[in-house]
Amino acid sequence: MNTPINQHYVPQFLLRNFQIPEKRGKESAIFTFDKSTHNEYQTPIKTTAAERYFYEVKEESYTIEDKLGEYESLTGEIVRKVLENQSIKKITNKEKVIIAKFIALQIVRVPAMRNRFTQFTDLIEERFNYFGSRGIPKPSEAEEKISHCNFVLNTMNDFFPFVYNKDWVLCESVNSDYIIGDNPVVLNNTFNKGRGNLGLASNGVEIYMPISPKYCLLLICRSVRKSISEPLLNSPVNSDIQPSISRLKEFVRKLKFNETITSAPENVMFVNSLQVMFAERFLYSHKKSFDLPKQMAIDGTLDNKIFHFD
Repeated sequence: MNTPINQHYVPQFLLRNFQIPEKRGKESAIFTFDKSTHNEYQTPIKTTAAERYFYEVKEESYTIEDKLGEYESLTGEIVRKVLENQSIKKITNKEKVIIAKFIALQIVRVPAMRNRFTQFTDLIEERFNYFGSRGIPKPSEAEEKISHCNFVLNTMNDFFPFVYNKDWVLCESVNSDYIIGDNPVVLNNTFNKGRGNLGLASNGVEIYMPISPKYCLLLICRSVRKSISEPLLNSPVNSDIQPSISRLKEFVRKLKFNETITSAPENVMFVNSLQVMFAERFLYSHKKSFDLPKQMAIDGTLDNKIFHFD
């Protein structure tokens, strides 16, 4: 098998779901926003979210590109099935395992994680003279790349059960659009604030992965359903709050049965803001509309770096 030179850290099947509609010419393209320059422009998908030999060290005849490609191919078929049905109810347990493994891989395969490896190496050398004091050479760029790639594959089986064993729902946006970043799997914790609360195993953690401008996979810690449903069992009979209670009960039911939920514009904006904050540098959309990252640049929240897991 010929390994491609340009290797995507966000798979092309996912980017194509956000491609520019009715574009002239044969080559599929996407709009890109650069957080470092605040510029927006159009790029071909074949060269977007990709770097030369990102998962390969030619001198060592080392590559994980083909292995990642296997998961991308399998997941792409399942995502297409989800979009066609506008639901996740028809995916099998085997298909759910495949998506869970893909998400676990996607969290750690991106430049954001690669850069953390480099930063850690630089930090321990700068603060502790770690390599110099031991008389050993600092890892080369190729060695750090191999370490990161090994980490990607070796941790997948450890991480994916934390993804699989959540409540899964599909969020459908009606009046606004999801965007996606170069670090597309993003995490949040609504019910447990504080440091160290964004690990895959953290109590209450939520995982978001937009799969098209209209749909986003949402995986929620099962403790969330419990924390919502238990107070509802003894909720007071009050006509003023009854509509809110009914909405919460309906949300819990949809969590339990993996049903599609409707996302209000403010919900979509929240997910998009996470995409902006988690992105290492680039954001992508099917239309040239990046008002949110531009506003976050004005507010000073554009360059927040959020990358936690445990």
